[in-house]
Amino acid sequence: MEDVRFKGKGKIFSYTVIRVPPSGFKFYAPYVVAIVDLDEGCKIVTQVVDVDLDNVKIGMPVTTCFRKIREDNNSGIILYGFKFKPDTGENKDAEENAGHHMKTGGPMEGRRQEPPSGRNPHSGKASHYI
Repeated sequence: MEDVRFKGKGKIFSYTVIRVPPSGFKFYAPYVVAIVDLDEGCKIVTQVVDVDLDNVKIGMPVTTCFRKIREDNNSGIILYGFKFKPDTGENKDAEENAGHHMKTGGPMEGRRQEPPSGRNPHSGKASHYI
């Protein structure tokens, strides 16, 4: 595995609406889960937020945002992470969070991207691993 830097922008490649969610996600139903084709060429599975279900379209530009993933009712722990939302060109989330780090491997082996030269991959910017 190696660290890879992504800008956090892409387009919806495919999606589905989850109407009967698993335990821990019932509060959010119905919600959209999509395969997003990132600008760098790899695809990831993610939740799409801040959009009406009827307005989600294949090819829709999206950008990352930092959101609540779920809350553990037993311990009260709230889990946060990255999701995607429509990219209107007006929001700054992608620019502020640019340079996400993701672990790659397995089926993504052939699609690895090197971090831009001269940039520290551990610069203190928000990062996550998938």
